[in-house]
Amino acid sequence: MTDFVEISQECRENIQPQKVQPLVDEIIETDKKWLSAALLQEFVYDIIEFDNSYSNLGRGPVETFKDKKGNCTDQCVLLASMFKAVNLNTELWAVQNQNGDNHMVVNVAIPEINGILYDKLKNHYQNDGLVDGVGEEYFESLDIGFYEEDGYNWFICDPTSSWILGYLGGLVKDGYIRVSDTGFEFKEEGLRFNV
Repeated sequence: MTDFVEISQECRENIQPQKVQPLVDEIIETDKKWLSAALLQEFVYDIIEFDNSYSNLGRGPVETFKDKKGNCTDQCVLLASMFKAVNLNTELWAVQNQNGDNHMVVNVAIPEINGILYDKLKNHYQNDGLVDGVGEEYFESLDIGFYEEDGYNWFICDPTSSWILGYLGGLVKDGYIRVSDTGFEFKEEGLRFNV
C-alpha cells in the first residue's frame, strides 16, 4: 500500500472539476444526480482507452481526455473530476489484490433511496438502448456494488472495466473484490481518500 499512500496527495491535486466543467456541460443535460453519474461513467469508459504504460502517478484530467488513454489512476482522476463538477461527493480507493497488483477505483455518493435508485438504473440501462436485447435477468445477475453510508448510496466505479455504474465484475474477476449474498468486500486492505 505504500505506493498508494505516496500518490494519494498527487491524485487529490489532480482532481480539477473546473478544468473539465465545459466538457461535463456538453455531456450532461440533466439535474438528476444518479443519471449524471451513470452518463459520466459511460463517457469515460467509451472514450478513454486503457493504457498501463503510464506511470502510477496520475496525470490531470485534461491530459487524459486529450490523449484519449490512460491507466486506472488517470481514468479515475478524470471521472472523479467530472463527478465533482456536478457536485457529487467522491472518493478514490486504491486497492490491491492477493497477487500484489494495484488498482484504483472511484467511489461516488448518490442521494437516492436504494430500491428506487436501483430501479432507475436498471431502466436506464435497459430502456435507453444501452443493454440492447437483454432482459431483466441479465441486469439482475450483474454484481452492482453500492452501499448506504451517511444518507447516500455509494457506488464503486471502475471506468477501466465497465460502463455500468457500480458494476463489480472486472474487480471480482481480477481478484480485488469478493461478492457474497450479503454484499461485497475488498479482498485486501486498501486506501480510501476523499477528493
